[in-house]
Amino acid sequence: MKQVIDNQTANDMFNEFCESWNIDNDIDNMNTEDKDSFEDLKSKIFTAITDGRLIFNPEKSILIYTISNDSEKEKGKVLNIRRPNGRGLRQIDRAKEGKNVERAYYLIAAMSGVDFQYVDELAYNDIKPLMGIAQLFLAS
Repeated sequence: MKQVIDNQTANDMFNEFCESWNIDNDIDNMNTEDKDSFEDLKSKIFTAITDGRLIFNPEKSILIYTISNDSEKEKGKVLNIRRPNGRGLRQIDRAKEGKNVERAYYLIAAMSGVDFQYVDELAYNDIKPLMGIAQLFLAS
């Protein structure tokens, strides 16, 4: 996909998102394993930002994600992704233990105000950054 947002702007947006959601993004204070995990999750999110599919609205402290053309049924639709509340976090308990992808889908659904089936039908190109957001939040 063509880069729409330059790397510096994308990095600033990512850092502003982390600060707003109280996500530790100071890699200098992370051990090697945590640093590698963080960089992997950041990469998934960063690509969606540079592609112009993900932006952060600091006034509302939400991420705004535009579904890609890969998800034919939902392409172009917008998800407003909020930091989950207690009810949203409880949604992940609906998945059985060990079903990590399913647990992440429930969290993504709760964060974006859609149902599990909606998330389940998205293309991998859309799931990847959404999973990164959910996992980064849970790791914080």
